[in-house]
Amino acid sequence: MDINPLNSEFINDVTEFSFLTDTLADTQSQLRVALFFCSFFYLAFIVTDVAALGYPTTSIKRVTVLG
Repeated sequence: MDINPLNSEFINDVTEFSFLTDTLADTQSQLRVALFFCSFFYLAFIVTDVAALGYPTTSIKRVTVLG
């Protein structure tokens, strides 16, 4: 079981494919959790920005008129 030092993949393609297939479910679940947390914090920072700076009604009106 040799690993290529340049790209950290198995040298044998069959072994690499088996490894990727075996870890796919874990990788997808970790990605879902990471995207959930990113989305949560993005929305949380929107709320804090609006609380600190106010809701920009004039700029929104300008965008809707120009758009």
